[in-house]
Amino acid sequence: NGRSERLEKSLQEHPDYTELYNSVTKHKLFKGQLEPSSLNKEISRYKYGMVFRCVSANDSLNFKPVLYTYMNILPFLDIGYDPEFLQIPEEIQKHITVENSTDINNKIKFFNDNPEQRENVLLMLRELFNIEEWENNTEEMINTQIKKILS
Repeated sequence: NGRSERLEKSLQEHPDYTELYNSVTKHKLFKGQLEPSSLNKEISRYKYGMVFRCVSANDSLNFKPVLYTYMNILPFLDIGYDPEFLQIPEEIQKHITVENSTDINNKIKFFNDNPEQRENVLLMLRELFNIEEWENNTEEMINTQIKKILS
């Protein structure tokens, strides 16, 4: 399929990366990699996802909460992801913002014990991101967004 040939060519063109590549792929914790084409299929197996804070000057709020919501994955937000509530309002964030691993575990336990609450938060997110509208009227939604940009 060409992937191994591209990898070999890339390592030949950049031999200084060979040692790094080998140290990663031979590490006992390395379990392989995902191709971009299979990423969504792999992600869809999960009930919860994590969205980390922006850490560089080039980072910004991203599409991951929308993608997770679309896939019915409840996104947990790092407390530093959207502290000014630019993308997701405080009313929703209070249910899904996490500070540490204990917080994540507690929220997973809560939502697993209260699946109706999980569904309620997902519903709020689906409404916020207009998921059904995008699914049912994709072309119209695209045109609307383009008109907003142009005006």
